[in-house]
Amino acid sequence: MTRYRIDGHTVDADDEERLQPLLAHAHRATGSTGTRPVCLCRNGRGSIAPGPAMYVARINGIYILKRMPGTGTEHAPQCRSYDPPPEVSGAGEVLGSAITLSPGDGATRLTLGFSLTRAPGRAAPTATADTDPTSAHTDGTKLTIRALLHFLWDEGGLTRWDPAVAGRRNWSLIRRDVLHAAQDKVAKGQSLTDALYVPESFDLDHKYEIAARRASLLRQVAAPSKGRHKLLLLVAEVKTIAPARFGYKVVFKHVPDCPFLLPEDLHRRLHKAFDIELALWEAVEHTHLVAAATFAVSPAGIPTLDQIALMPTTDAWIPFESVFDKTLLDTITAARRPFRKTLRYNMTRDKPLASLVVLDTDPATACYIADADHAPAHERELVDLIADSSLASWIWNPTTASALPPLPDRSTSMERSPA
Repeated sequence: MTRYRIDGHTVDADDEERLQPLLAHAHRATGSTGTRPVCLCRNGRGSIAPGPAMYVARINGIYILKRMPGTGTEHAPQCRSYDPPPEVSGAGEVLGSAITLSPGDGATRLTLGFSLTRAPGRAAPTATADTDPTSAHTDGTKLTIRALLHFLWDEGGLTRWDPAVAGRRNWSLIRRDVLHAAQDKVAKGQSLTDALYVPESFDLDHKYEIAARRASLLRQVAAPSKGRHKLLLLVAEVKTIAPARFGYKVVFKHVPDCPFLLPEDLHRRLHKAFDIELALWEAVEHTHLVAAATFAVSPAGIPTLDQIALMPTTDAWIPFESVFDKTLLDTITAARRPFRKTLRYNMTRDKPLASLVVLDTDPATACYIADADHAPAHERELVDLIADSSLASWIWNPTTASALPPLPDRSTSMERSPA
């Protein structure tokens, strides 16, 4: 259980009855005579020793404790505020540049590498899939659509796995966490929430009410205006990609009565840029295919996709990028070990990164899968990455070992930790 020290009081993270009044007072006092709350994840029960500083954000009237920028590695691996060091994932390339946190107002500002508007009277821009993850040069100062999807998954806690959540994740919870992750984010001068559409879970008994709410949202975007027309950002699970009368269409789960048109050019680019993701979706059972896309709405209310990125996940909604990645995820999940999945963001496929970070060892253990397709350059970079990392390391090379090596041993101190 994570505990905090706030204004001299020690309180459990889940004790909302005590936590909210203390956070409200800390929110008003910080910056004047107050001191910042601290996390006690590395201290024993009842300890008042200094811990990592936190800041208080106020979102929709609710006070939330967040870690200070750059302090994720100071927390204990099993603390909810722990964040792996930036070098083991693609997040390190964009944090502080494309993603900037402001403890002063609690907002996170995102610099996007794609547009959320379109000039009226002008033709749509050339349809293009997200930056080709196999060869394109990445820009750490701007987020691609795929990188934004990865950020929302990270920020929503969906890359963190604990045995306690086994069998509990469904689209309703995914939607809730993605929307929550977007709440205090600002992009293109507006709240990300205002631009985000995450479909409600389909309910046959309420399908007309759900359709009416969706139509109302699309109508606002399709309405003529003197300024630039707004595009919406969609996060949804793909059900089918199929030919249409003109071009193609995508049907998303939970939105079966509202297909999204997919221009032929975008369809071609999609299959080129995300051929591996599509192949995994088709070949691996119980796989969800999550899409992030921008879309426009015609005056008739028909949505048309503008840019799109794809992300396959396990049945527990943990992203994976290869059969080997999925094998490791299945193995460590079956062993009931807590872990944090690492994601690429803007990083290209030829760059090494940890597959996941095991959280019940101290220090945490980064697990790597050697990639024979990019050897020997990939192997040299992987060796350098491991040498520079502050984490323990575990490596599996599928080309030389058909079976996974034994998983890292749990730390006895972690098993006893009250945090």
